[in-house]
Amino acid sequence: MKKFFVYFISIISFLFLPISAWSEDELTQSEVRVLRERFIKEAKNSIDAPYTSGKRGPATFDEAGFVHFYVQTVLEIVLPATVRGIYDFAQIVADSEREPGDLVFFRNSDGSAISDMGIYLGDGKFLACSKNYGNKKSVQEYSMKDAGWKNSYAATGKLLPQSKLGDSRIKASSTAEKKTAAKKADKKSKKAEAEEAETSSEENPSENDSEASSDSKKKSAKSKKSASSSSSSQSYSGGADGFILSTYLTGDWSLFTEKRFMPNFRGLTALAVVDYEGETLTPGAGFALRWNNGAGVFQIPLIFSLKAGDYVRFYAGPTFTIGNAQMTDSNKDIKASIFPGIFGMTVYLPSFTSVDLKVQVIQDINYSFYNNVDGSMLNPLESLASGIVLSTGISVTLPMSMFF
Repeated sequence: MKKFFVYFISIISFLFLPISAWSEDELTQSEVRVLRERFIKEAKNSIDAPYTSGKRGPATFDEAGFVHFYVQTVLEIVLPATVRGIYDFAQIVADSEREPGDLVFFRNSDGSAISDMGIYLGDGKFLACSKNYGNKKSVQEYSMKDAGWKNSYAATGKLLPQSKLGDSRIKASSTAEKKTAAKKADKKSKKAEAEEAETSSEENPSENDSEASSDSKKKSAKSKKSASSSSSSQSYSGGADGFILSTYLTGDWSLFTEKRFMPNFRGLTALAVVDYEGETLTPGAGFALRWNNGAGVFQIPLIFSLKAGDYVRFYAGPTFTIGNAQMTDSNKDIKASIFPGIFGMTVYLPSFTSVDLKVQVIQDINYSFYNNVDGSMLNPLESLASGIVLSTGISVTLPMSMFF
C-alpha cells in the first residue's frame, strides 16, 4: 500500500512540474536592439486608437491591453491581463538602466495601486493608452516630465535583455529612417516655437483673443468628432467591462481504481465560468456538465473559483448527480455527496492564439466526495479511487464584451 502511494504522488508531482520554463537561445545585442526598434515602431501605429475598458486591440485598448497586444504580437511574450499583473511579471530595474522598449509603470492618484503603464520611447517620452490623463482617452505620446506623470511614476520594468541603447531615442538605421527622424526633429523645433508664442500670448492676451477663440472652436469640433468616432466601440463593450468567459472541454481519466493501478477513462467534462478580472486575483462562478463514466452517472457541479494570474485556477462547489453511482471497478453502490461536492485546481499553458481569443491547453486535477449508501465514509483507497479525476483538454477564454 505504501509503495502504491509513493508511485501515485510521484506521477502527480510530474504532471504539475513548471510548464512555462522554456529554454530560449540568447539574443545578441544587435538582435535585441532590432527587436526593441520594431516593438516601438509597431506600437506607434496605434497612436489615436481609442480607449475602451477591457479591450486588447487591435483597434481599441485599455491601459494593459495596449501593452499586452504589442508585447504578444511583436515580442511573442504572453503577459498577464492586468496592469498589476504585468508589473509583477516584468523585471523591475533601476531608472538608470531604463532604455527604449522597456515598460514604465505609474500609481493611481492616492498612490495605493499600480494603475497605468506605457512603452518607453526614450528622452523621457512614452506611449500609453490612459483614461486618467488629459482629455484624449486614446493611445498618445506623453512626457514623464509632465507633473501628473512625474508625481505618479512607480518603476521601470524590462521584458527584453539590456541592449545598451541607454536613455536615448532609438536611432534610425536606414537613410529613409534618418530623413524621417530629421523631419520629426524639425517638427519638434516648430512645436517649441509655437509653445513660446503661446507663452507670449498669455502675457499679452488682448492681442490674441481672436486666435484663441478660433483655436478653441477647432479643438471643440475635433473633440466632438473623436467622441463620435469612438462611440460605437464604447457601446460595444456594453455592461460587460471586466467580465471574461472561460470555457473548457476535457477528457477525464485516473491513474488507478480500487483494484488495479493503471490509467483508465473516466468520462468527459464541459465547463463554463464567468470571471471578473481583478488586479491580482480573478473571482468567477459557473457550472460544469460531466459524464462520469467511472461512476456511471451524469453530474452538474456548480463552480466558484479564484484565478491567480493567467495560469492557475482554484475552484470548489456543490455537485448534483443524476443516476446511481458505483465504484469504478466493482458493482458496489456508493452515494455522491452534494455538499461538499467537488474541489480542484486547473493549470493553463500559455496561449497560442490572439489576445482577445485565448486558446490554451489545460491540465486539471479534482476530487469529488462519495460515501457509502448509508452515509458512512468509504475506506481511504475507495475514496481516492472514486474521487480523484485528472482532466486534460482545451480552454477557450474571451471577453464578454464580444457578445454585447
